Amino acid sequence: LTQIHDVSVLRFSGEVQLNQLQRIEQVLKQLTQFHTKKILIDMSGVDYMHYRVVYSIVENAIMSRFMNGDIKFVNLNGEARDVVRFVGAHQVIEDFSSISEAIMSFDDELRTRKRIYH
Repeated sequence: LTQIHDVSVLRFSGEVQLNQLQRIEQVLKQLTQFHTKKILIDMSGVDYMHYRVVYSIVENAIMSRFMNGDIKFVNLNGEARDVVRFVGAHQVIEDFSSISEAIMSFDDELRTRKRIYH
């Protein structure tokens, strides 16, 4: 886990299998309990991700949005990208090609929300 300003960056690598699901859910739950609103999941080192792990991340992203937060993917590639698309998660979770681009997107969302509500 890396912190860049007010954004938490989780780095996944290798094959993200079902046996890692509980730990991933635990980390995401802890982040939301500590009111972390901006979470990036860096997938640059991921070769494969089990579809149930993707579903869990989608569920956490939806819950995070209820608390004015969000979860986004960075550097999705290869088979992991295929799994994300296969389960439809790309319709729920944004994917960015760089961490800096993803961080700026949080600021863009905040500006848009302020325009809508003011």
